[in-house]
Amino acid sequence: MPATQKRTYARYTLEGVTLLGKMIRLGRKQRRMTEHELAERLGVARSTLQRMEKGDPKVVRGGRHHRSEALRCR
Repeated sequence: MPATQKRTYARYTLEGVTLLGKMIRLGRKQRRMTEHELAERLGVARSTLQRMEKGDPKVVRGGRHHRSEALRCR
């Protein structure tokens, strides 16, 4: 079985997803939501939300629009 190759991302992509993760975390904290509450609202696992907040490009890549809309809801 061939070894899997680690995907490389452009520096600006990594900076962007890191910034997005920080914005998600800040928005959650400003709304005084727990990770569990926001993850439930987004329809993802809490561990997935944690990876999003850390700026994991594999997680952040899909479904950004729907997740950002959930943060706007009060």
